[in-house]
This record gives sequence, structure tokens and C-alpha cells, in this order.
Amino acid sequence: MTKEVARKTFDLDKYHQNGHINNRKFLAHLKNDSTVIGITFYKRIYKENFEKSLEVSEYSREKYIADLEKKYDSTFKLLDIENVAFTNPQFVYLELEDGSVVVVGSLYYNLMYNTYTTISFFHDITLKELRSYLKNYY
Repeated sequence: MTKEVARKTFDLDKYHQNGHINNRKFLAHLKNDSTVIGITFYKRIYKENFEKSLEVSEYSREKYIADLEKKYDSTFKLLDIENVAFTNPQFVYLELEDGSVVVVGSLYYNLMYNTYTTISFFHDITLKELRSYLKNYY
């Protein structure tokens, strides 16, 4: 997918994102200046003040993992990644037969307001390269 197609499809801003830290929705991962190799979907899972909250998902990280394992008939593996921007990101990955990689994570930007489950889909990427793209979630 080209950067322009991703921008239009996911309504991305100049930083290749849709939404800000308090309401993140999408992030495109670019391999070079024009090719998108991954898309991350953010699902908010907690916010302290529900009266002022934006949409909060009741769909748990474990449910996403179970559904994806069933869909792809495979098992997620722990992805060892250190990322100082997050507290315990808990990334797991699944390699698909076509060479694509699915990654599920839990990101705690701020424990009271900005906790998300992330679901990312990548293609044409090695596991070693994947770690560098995941460090850009913030």
C-alpha cells in the first residue's frame, strides 16, 4: 500500500496517525517514504473517568488473541522487545504462511487515561525489523 492510499483510507495526519494520545485510532508504519508495510489499530481498554471518556472497549486483549489464533489456526509467541516509552508492552506475534506478521500488544501510555490494546498487521518485514517499527507506537 502506498502512503497516499493509507492516508486516504485511514484519514492519517502528517505523522501517519489518526487520533492523538487520548484517542488514538490508527498508525501507518512506513518502510521508506512511500511504502506502508504495516497498520496498527488501537483499541482503548480503560479510562478512569467514564463520564468524560471517549469510547472504551470491553473487548479484552485475550479475546483478540484467541480470535486471531482461531482465525489463523496458529499460536502467538512472545515478542521480546524493550521499549522505554511504555510500561510492560506485552507484545505477542503470529507469523502467517504468506510472510505477514500479526502483533498484539497492550500499551500503557498513562495508566489512568491512555491504555490500549493494539493489533498490527505487517508484511514484507523480518522479526528483527519488526522491533524497530514497534518502538514507534507512541
